[in-house]
Amino acid sequence: MNSLGPFIGGDRHSSGRFSPLGEYRRLENINSPHRRGTAFESFLLRIFRAAGFLAELDTKIAEPRQTDIVASYGEQTYLVEAKWEKSPVSVEVVDAVEARLRRTAPGVVGVIVSMSGFSRTVSAEVISKRRDRAILLLDRNDIEALIDAPDNLSWVLRSKHNSLIREGKVNFRDPVELRETRFSWGRPVDDRSRLVDIDGNFLPWITTSHGRSSAAVFGKMGAAPIEDAKERGAAIIKLFPAVGTIDSVRRLLSDLHDSGKCDAGFRWTLAADSMSWSGVGKAHLFKILDLDVQGGGPTFAGAELVCYGQYRGADGFWGLSVDLYERESSNCDLSFCLAELPIDLTPYRHFVEVFGEWWEGRVSWDFGQDLKWGRVKPSVSVEVVGYVVRESPFGGSEPWVTGIIAKNPFRDHMPFGLEDSLYTRDLKRNDHIISDVTPHIPWRARKGFYDLDVWDFAFVGGASVFSFWANV
Repeated sequence: MNSLGPFIGGDRHSSGRFSPLGEYRRLENINSPHRRGTAFESFLLRIFRAAGFLAELDTKIAEPRQTDIVASYGEQTYLVEAKWEKSPVSVEVVDAVEARLRRTAPGVVGVIVSMSGFSRTVSAEVISKRRDRAILLLDRNDIEALIDAPDNLSWVLRSKHNSLIREGKVNFRDPVELRETRFSWGRPVDDRSRLVDIDGNFLPWITTSHGRSSAAVFGKMGAAPIEDAKERGAAIIKLFPAVGTIDSVRRLLSDLHDSGKCDAGFRWTLAADSMSWSGVGKAHLFKILDLDVQGGGPTFAGAELVCYGQYRGADGFWGLSVDLYERESSNCDLSFCLAELPIDLTPYRHFVEVFGEWWEGRVSWDFGQDLKWGRVKPSVSVEVVGYVVRESPFGGSEPWVTGIIAKNPFRDHMPFGLEDSLYTRDLKRNDHIISDVTPHIPWRARKGFYDLDVWDFAFVGGASVFSFWANV
């Protein structure tokens, strides 16, 4: 087993979480035009995906010519050319984009992004071509505004398109003040976390190995839709992606991460007939899915995978369940629980546009039927057998404890309002539970016993999600 030592150093660069502004500043400091151009394309791709677009690099939409990015939002598709050069973009670039557009469907709209601006004749050129093929222009000010608010991208493109087609105008926005933002990119928080035993030895997952295994997943505390559901209600967006293989399940989970729909708290449980595995982080889940059955890995015949992830802070979370049969999968249920229902559901519909759907999606409201929370009365003392750790928020080499792995105190008794329900059966079968702790503390101050104080429960996406909050 790996101790905390490698955790402190080796993983930080590869799995760190970068702010959009920090990544943008790094691009500004790249001297090589080719390296900066390639990195800028990836930067833009992440903006498009964070805004809910279906986006890909270097697609074959305009073969044989290469295209930087192709992005779709609803029925509209954009062909995107990205430029970060010393000189303003000239009319020749507009002509090249127009040539690529002629190799695509008539409704595809061109987009030229230039961090060095545009020559004086470019605006007149795209206005003259607008009745044939629309080409939109985004400059440095447009991109810097999107760093703080990527959700505005669809509106920015629509407004530029409308101004160009209806009024014959090319609009650019005023400069913005760049600042750190709540929006962040990178792997989810729990992809930077690890499970370790009481001595700090790395645990890729925890297991339950007797009787019928549990399909409960341990989520994160503090989800606003759960706390407010009884009084205000919570919106549930239910999707049923038609994923037919384990590889397509992996792609769906990757798309959830890449699209910004999982920026915190990714946790999972894989339950087979006689054993279940529970863990944190996408990388460890993918590792167990890749294990060779003949090499001692799990047998997927009749297994169920349940997952949980948060996004946009505590504004929402999602649950997913899918049945696995060796390398095949079926009956995927993906549901988003939100404090409020957005007017535009396009970023959610994209998941079934990519994978298809085996059942029609829908929206419903929950007023506390499947979303519950309360206090553990009386509080229950638990014995710690491991921890959830991550790097210190203040720098330095010592990790911090953000959660615990504890012996399950609920195998025989449920001291809260889900007594003897179908939901609690999965929880009772677990040997261990994972709980958040308050406050977070450095590794050297870790405790061996905690009291469970608060619980959350959600049945969403076919998954039974339990969250606990423990304190000393």
